[in-house]
Amino acid sequence: MSRKKLRYKSYHTQTALGVVVQQSAIRAFIRQHVTRDQLADDLQMLRAARRKGGRLSEDGGFQGKGALRVAGYAAHEAYEQLFRSYVPGHGGAIADHVLPGTNITVHQAVAVYGPVYVARATINCRRDLPTPNATRKNAAQLNAAFDPQGKLDIGLPPEKRCFVLLLTRRDPQDIGAYEAIDIAVLMSDFSGFSLYEDADTFLAGYGEVNAESVPDQQAAPNMGIKLRGKVQPFTGGEHGEGQGDEGDTQKGSG
Repeated sequence: MSRKKLRYKSYHTQTALGVVVQQSAIRAFIRQHVTRDQLADDLQMLRAARRKGGRLSEDGGFQGKGALRVAGYAAHEAYEQLFRSYVPGHGGAIADHVLPGTNITVHQAVAVYGPVYVARATINCRRDLPTPNATRKNAAQLNAAFDPQGKLDIGLPPEKRCFVLLLTRRDPQDIGAYEAIDIAVLMSDFSGFSLYEDADTFLAGYGEVNAESVPDQQAAPNMGIKLRGKVQPFTGGEHGEGQGDEGDTQKGSG
Protein backbone atom coordinates (compact mmCIF):
# COMPACT_ATOMS: atom_id res chain seq x y z
CA MET A 1 0.00 0.00 0.00
CA SER A 2 1.34 3.43 -0.93
CA ARG A 3 2.25 6.02 1.69
CA LYS A 4 -0.54 8.26 0.41
CA LYS A 5 -3.13 5.52 0.90
CA LEU A 6 -1.72 4.71 4.34
CA ARG A 7 -1.97 8.35 5.38
CA TYR A 8 -5.53 8.51 4.00
CA LYS A 9 -6.54 5.35 5.89
CA SER A 10 -4.83 6.54 9.07
CA TYR A 11 -6.57 9.92 8.87
CA HIS A 12 -10.03 8.42 8.50
CA THR A 13 -9.37 5.82 11.20
CA GLN A 14 -8.33 8.55 13.61
CA THR A 15 -11.35 10.66 12.58
CA ALA A 16 -13.75 7.77 13.19
CA LEU A 17 -12.12 7.05 16.53
CA GLY A 18 -12.38 10.73 17.45
CA VAL A 19 -16.11 10.71 16.71
CA VAL A 20 -16.62 7.66 18.94
CA VAL A 21 -14.65 9.29 21.77
CA GLN A 22 -16.58 12.54 21.33
CA GLN A 23 -19.94 10.77 21.44
CA SER A 24 -18.90 8.86 24.56
CA ALA A 25 -17.96 12.15 26.20
CA ILE A 26 -21.35 13.66 25.33
CA ARG A 27 -23.23 10.66 26.70
CA ALA A 28 -21.22 10.75 29.93
CA PHE A 29 -21.77 14.51 30.33
CA ILE A 30 -25.55 14.22 29.89
CA ARG A 31 -25.81 11.24 32.25
CA GLN A 32 -23.71 13.06 34.83
CA HIS A 33 -26.29 15.84 35.11
CA VAL A 34 -29.59 14.27 33.99
CA THR A 35 -30.60 11.20 35.97
CA ARG A 36 -32.09 8.12 34.43
CA ASP A 37 -35.42 8.75 36.16
CA GLN A 38 -35.56 12.36 34.94
CA LEU A 39 -35.07 11.27 31.34
CA ALA A 40 -37.40 8.26 31.67
CA ASP A 41 -40.16 10.45 33.09
CA ASP A 42 -39.76 12.96 30.25
CA LEU A 43 -40.13 10.18 27.67
CA GLN A 44 -43.14 8.89 29.56
CA MET A 45 -44.75 12.34 29.55
CA LEU A 46 -44.20 12.70 25.80
CA ARG A 47 -45.87 9.36 25.08
CA ALA A 48 -48.73 9.92 27.51
CA ALA A 49 -49.40 13.37 26.02
CA ARG A 50 -49.50 11.91 22.51
CA ARG A 51 -51.97 9.23 23.63
CA LYS A 52 -54.15 11.95 25.13
CA GLY A 53 -53.98 14.00 21.95
CA GLY A 54 -54.92 11.00 19.84
CA ARG A 55 -57.93 10.21 22.02
CA LEU A 56 -59.16 13.82 21.91
CA SER A 57 -58.89 13.87 18.13
CA GLU A 58 -60.69 10.56 17.72
CA ASP A 59 -63.41 11.51 20.23
CA GLY A 60 -63.99 14.72 18.29
CA GLY A 61 -64.58 12.81 15.06
CA PHE A 62 -61.79 14.57 13.16
CA GLN A 63 -60.35 12.96 10.05
CA GLY A 64 -57.39 13.34 7.71
CA LYS A 65 -55.06 16.29 8.19
CA GLY A 66 -57.53 17.86 10.59
CA ALA A 67 -57.21 14.85 12.88
CA LEU A 68 -53.41 15.13 12.82
CA ARG A 69 -53.49 18.84 13.60
CA VAL A 70 -55.87 18.38 16.52
CA ALA A 71 -53.91 15.43 17.91
CA GLY A 72 -50.62 17.29 17.54
CA TYR A 73 -51.89 20.49 19.14
CA ALA A 74 -53.52 18.65 22.05
CA ALA A 75 -50.41 16.53 22.60
CA HIS A 76 -48.23 19.63 22.63
CA GLU A 77 -50.48 21.40 25.13
CA ALA A 78 -50.71 18.32 27.37
CA TYR A 79 -46.94 17.84 27.38
CA GLU A 80 -46.27 21.52 28.00
CA GLN A 81 -48.46 21.47 31.10
CA LEU A 82 -46.89 18.28 32.43
CA PHE A 83 -43.37 19.48 31.64
CA ARG A 84 -43.78 22.80 33.43
CA SER A 85 -45.35 21.24 36.51
CA TYR A 86 -43.08 18.19 36.78
CA VAL A 87 -39.53 19.38 36.12
CA PRO A 88 -39.19 21.97 38.95
CA GLY A 89 -40.11 19.38 41.57
CA HIS A 90 -37.74 16.73 40.27
CA GLY A 91 -34.30 18.25 40.33
CA GLY A 92 -34.60 20.67 37.44
CA ALA A 93 -35.84 24.14 36.57
CA ILE A 94 -37.74 25.65 33.65
CA ALA A 95 -36.20 28.41 31.55
CA ASP A 96 -38.32 30.21 28.98
CA HIS A 97 -36.43 33.46 28.55
CA VAL A 98 -32.69 33.18 29.23
CA LEU A 99 -30.80 29.94 29.88
CA PRO A 100 -29.17 30.21 33.34
CA GLY A 101 -25.44 30.97 33.24
CA THR A 102 -25.59 32.13 29.62
CA ASN A 103 -26.67 35.05 27.48
CA ILE A 104 -28.76 32.74 25.28
CA THR A 105 -32.40 33.78 24.95
CA VAL A 106 -35.06 31.12 24.35
CA HIS A 107 -38.70 31.34 23.30
CA GLN A 108 -39.98 27.97 24.47
CA ALA A 109 -39.80 26.06 27.74
CA VAL A 110 -36.43 24.37 28.31
CA ALA A 111 -35.59 22.06 31.23
CA VAL A 112 -32.42 23.04 33.08
CA TYR A 113 -30.33 20.38 34.82
CA GLY A 114 -27.21 22.28 35.80
CA PRO A 115 -25.21 22.76 32.57
CA VAL A 116 -27.53 20.51 30.53
CA TYR A 117 -30.59 22.02 28.85
CA VAL A 118 -33.32 19.78 27.45
CA ALA A 119 -36.05 20.75 24.98
CA ARG A 120 -38.11 18.95 22.34
CA ALA A 121 -38.94 19.21 18.67
CA THR A 122 -40.78 17.27 15.98
CA ILE A 123 -39.21 15.76 12.87
CA ASN A 124 -40.53 13.63 10.04
CA CYS A 125 -37.69 11.19 9.35
CA ARG A 126 -34.77 9.86 11.35
CA ARG A 127 -31.80 12.25 11.44
CA ASP A 128 -33.84 15.14 10.03
CA LEU A 129 -32.64 18.45 11.38
CA PRO A 130 -35.43 20.17 13.32
CA THR A 131 -36.63 23.58 12.22
CA PRO A 132 -33.88 26.09 13.16
CA ASN A 133 -36.07 28.44 15.17
CA ALA A 134 -34.42 31.10 17.32
CA THR A 135 -34.33 28.95 20.44
CA ARG A 136 -32.61 25.97 18.81
CA LYS A 137 -30.27 27.99 16.64
CA ASN A 138 -29.10 30.08 19.59
CA ALA A 139 -28.88 27.22 22.08
CA ALA A 140 -27.01 24.95 19.66
CA GLN A 141 -24.02 27.25 20.10
CA LEU A 142 -23.69 25.90 23.63
CA ASN A 143 -22.57 22.58 22.18
CA ALA A 144 -19.31 24.09 20.95
CA ALA A 145 -17.34 22.28 23.67
CA PHE A 146 -18.29 19.00 22.00
CA ASP A 147 -17.82 20.36 18.50
CA PRO A 148 -14.45 22.16 18.52
CA GLN A 149 -14.27 22.66 14.77
CA GLY A 150 -17.55 24.51 14.80
CA LYS A 151 -16.76 26.54 17.90
CA LEU A 152 -18.18 30.02 17.87
CA ASP A 153 -17.15 32.97 19.98
CA ILE A 154 -20.37 33.85 21.79
CA GLY A 155 -18.83 35.55 24.79
CA LEU A 156 -19.47 32.76 27.29
CA PRO A 157 -17.21 31.38 30.02
CA PRO A 158 -15.37 28.19 29.04
CA GLU A 159 -17.44 25.80 31.18
CA LYS A 160 -18.96 22.91 29.30
CA ARG A 161 -22.66 23.12 28.53
CA CYS A 162 -24.91 20.96 26.40
CA PHE A 163 -28.22 21.63 24.66
CA VAL A 164 -30.15 18.40 24.16
CA LEU A 165 -33.22 17.82 22.00
CA LEU A 166 -35.78 15.06 22.29
CA LEU A 167 -36.94 14.57 18.71
CA THR A 168 -40.38 13.01 18.27
CA ARG A 169 -41.57 11.22 15.13
CA ARG A 170 -45.25 10.37 15.03
CA ASP A 171 -46.41 6.90 14.13
CA PRO A 172 -47.98 6.97 10.63
CA GLN A 173 -50.22 4.06 11.62
CA ASP A 174 -51.38 5.32 15.02
CA ILE A 175 -52.48 8.90 15.61
CA GLY A 176 -51.98 8.47 19.36
CA ALA A 177 -48.40 7.19 19.31
CA TYR A 178 -44.85 8.07 18.37
CA GLU A 179 -42.93 5.87 16.00
CA ALA A 180 -39.79 6.82 17.92
CA ILE A 181 -38.20 9.42 20.15
CA ASP A 182 -34.54 10.23 19.54
CA ILE A 183 -32.07 12.10 21.72
CA ALA A 184 -29.86 14.52 19.80
CA VAL A 185 -27.12 17.06 20.35
CA LEU A 186 -26.83 19.58 17.52
CA MET A 187 -23.51 20.77 16.17
CA SER A 188 -22.87 24.34 17.22
CA ASP A 189 -23.40 25.68 13.69
CA PHE A 190 -26.66 23.68 13.26
CA SER A 191 -25.18 21.76 10.33
CA GLY A 192 -25.68 18.27 11.79
CA PHE A 193 -25.51 16.23 14.98
CA SER A 194 -22.66 15.53 17.37
CA LEU A 195 -24.84 12.81 18.92
CA TYR A 196 -27.97 11.12 17.60
CA GLU A 197 -29.42 8.04 19.30
CA ASP A 198 -32.71 6.33 20.00
CA ALA A 199 -33.82 7.69 23.37
CA ASP A 200 -34.65 4.28 24.83
CA THR A 201 -31.21 3.00 23.80
CA PHE A 202 -29.64 6.01 25.48
CA LEU A 203 -31.75 5.36 28.58
CA ALA A 204 -30.57 1.74 28.73
CA GLY A 205 -27.00 3.03 28.80
CA TYR A 206 -27.46 4.25 32.36
CA GLY A 207 -26.96 0.64 33.38
CA GLU A 208 -28.87 -1.71 35.60
CA VAL A 209 -31.38 -0.07 37.92
CA ASN A 210 -33.77 -1.28 40.54
CA ALA A 211 -37.00 -2.26 38.81
CA GLU A 212 -38.90 -0.20 41.36
CA SER A 213 -37.34 3.00 40.00
CA VAL A 214 -38.44 2.35 36.41
CA PRO A 215 -41.56 4.45 35.68
CA ASP A 216 -44.61 2.41 34.72
CA GLN A 217 -45.85 3.37 31.25
CA GLN A 218 -49.41 3.21 32.57
CA ALA A 219 -48.63 5.29 35.64
CA ALA A 220 -48.03 8.56 33.82
CA PRO A 221 -48.40 11.84 35.70
CA ASN A 222 -51.94 13.21 35.91
CA MET A 223 -53.06 13.59 32.30
CA GLY A 224 -55.99 15.90 32.87
CA ILE A 225 -55.72 18.42 30.04
CA LYS A 226 -57.09 21.91 29.88
CA LEU A 227 -56.28 23.69 26.67
CA ARG A 228 -55.54 27.39 26.94
CA GLY A 229 -58.49 29.69 26.50
CA LYS A 230 -58.87 31.71 23.32
CA VAL A 231 -56.24 29.74 21.47
CA GLN A 232 -55.88 30.49 17.77
CA PRO A 233 -56.69 27.52 15.50
CA PHE A 234 -53.71 25.24 15.03
CA THR A 235 -52.45 25.42 11.45
CA GLY A 236 -49.87 22.72 10.99
CA GLY A 237 -47.00 23.34 13.37
CA GLU A 238 -43.41 24.15 12.79
CA HIS A 239 -42.80 22.19 9.58
CA GLY A 240 -45.49 23.58 7.34
CA GLU A 241 -48.46 21.79 5.79
CA GLY A 242 -48.00 18.12 5.07
CA GLN A 243 -44.93 17.73 7.25
CA GLY A 244 -44.89 17.99 11.04
CA ASP A 245 -48.14 17.94 12.97
CA GLU A 246 -47.02 19.45 16.26
CA GLY A 247 -46.01 23.03 16.91
CA ASP A 248 -43.58 24.46 19.42
CA THR A 249 -44.96 27.29 21.47
CA GLN A 250 -42.88 30.21 20.25
CA LYS A 251 -42.76 33.87 21.11
CA GLY A 252 -41.24 36.59 19.01
CA SER A 253 -38.89 35.09 16.46
CA GLY A 254 -38.73 31.69 18.23
